[in-house]
Amino acid sequence: LQEQGHEYYYGVARLHDKAALQEDIQRCQPTHILNAAGITGRPNVDWCETHKLEVVQTNVLGTLTLIDLAKSMNIHVTNF
Repeated sequence: LQEQGHEYYYGVARLHDKAALQEDIQRCQPTHILNAAGITGRPNVDWCETHKLEVVQTNVLGTLTLIDLAKSMNIHVTNF
């Protein structure tokens, strides 16, 4: 993106923290959000099997929270 002359910012908020997500969005004033955040299972994918609640809260509910906030501000989100 930078090589093409686009500015970009990294958000610091955790997906489950709606207030912090909103602060990140207000600070950066994006026109688009590229979301690649989520729990992948560190140290391995078996962790996700034994921590299903945390995985769903972050990867599903947190992503929906981000999308809802962005939609309310008319900001496009691409989720990877």
